[in-house]
Amino acid sequence: MARQFMRWTFISADAPQAPIKRWGQLHDRVGGIVLTNQHAVACALAHFTTQPVIFAFLEDAGQDVAATLVRNCGRGQVEVFCPAQLPVALMLCDSRVTDATAFSTLAKQTSRFTLGLKFSAFDPHCIADPQFGAHALVASQYETPHIDIDGSLEAYMEARYTKFRSDLRRRAKKAETEVGGIRFEISSGDVAASVRQYAQLESAGWKGSAGTALAPENAQEAFYVEWLDRLAPHAQPLFLSLWIGGKLAAMRIAIAGDDTLYMLKVSHDEQLRAYSPGALMLQNVLAAVFAGQINAKRIEFYGKVGDVHRPWMTGSREIFHGSIYRNGWLPRIRALIGRKPVVDAE
Repeated sequence: MARQFMRWTFISADAPQAPIKRWGQLHDRVGGIVLTNQHAVACALAHFTTQPVIFAFLEDAGQDVAATLVRNCGRGQVEVFCPAQLPVALMLCDSRVTDATAFSTLAKQTSRFTLGLKFSAFDPHCIADPQFGAHALVASQYETPHIDIDGSLEAYMEARYTKFRSDLRRRAKKAETEVGGIRFEISSGDVAASVRQYAQLESAGWKGSAGTALAPENAQEAFYVEWLDRLAPHAQPLFLSLWIGGKLAAMRIAIAGDDTLYMLKVSHDEQLRAYSPGALMLQNVLAAVFAGQINAKRIEFYGKVGDVHRPWMTGSREIFHGSIYRNGWLPRIRALIGRKPVVDAE
């Protein structure tokens, strides 16, 4: 696909709105997911850039066929801009981009001093049949779980381990006896107030002590308020809350779109940890999805598979990171001296 007349065009993210609109047009044409749409990109650029970011568009016969956002990361490399709040690489491709040498030409065309393009959080579910080519070193970054919604809630729960189901019942009964009744709520209105409520819960826990929490009046809060407020009509923000005895025990920020429920953020009251409020809430979320209260055929977590996910998940897939180099000899040298094990992408 990397024919000679196909070239990358570079536009500063500080330029007027044209790059954002151009990204949005390609995103909609290739059927990109809501986590990479133009509003997500615009809000991320507004709140999480600490150095210059460049839009890169690959054109074929006057039409954009691929795009990404890059920034200089030193040592002769550029990297795809990927803030933690958007857990998917900001890379778009249409069906004509079948040869990854297109991305090696990105490294070549960015600057004559650029040796390679680094990327992380690449989800093959978003770009079908990715071919990174011989100029790449790619490795698994993590395994992410998902839950496919099929059949009935009863059949789904029956497929879980007996001990797991009995433990859920025991913890629910324990919570009701020792703290009070359990209440589950789904809200989609008043985004600012809901994000603030979540921020107060998360900042009260260990993330607050570590300085990594979504907290009142920080950049993360501003990002989520602005982004979630722009989702309609293509998607809907959802704030999922579990209350035990009148206390907010757990809360999730989620997005319903693309026939998928994206679980973005989760926090819980650490004083109620003994009752597994996260598990009790997920049980209620599943009941709502199977009942049609939330429109989704799949639940995506975009995080590492952990013990909390294994009893629930129906499947998983690998998320990748790596580098695509401008010359074929560079990945061979990097493989010999690299700090981490890597595999050829072919």
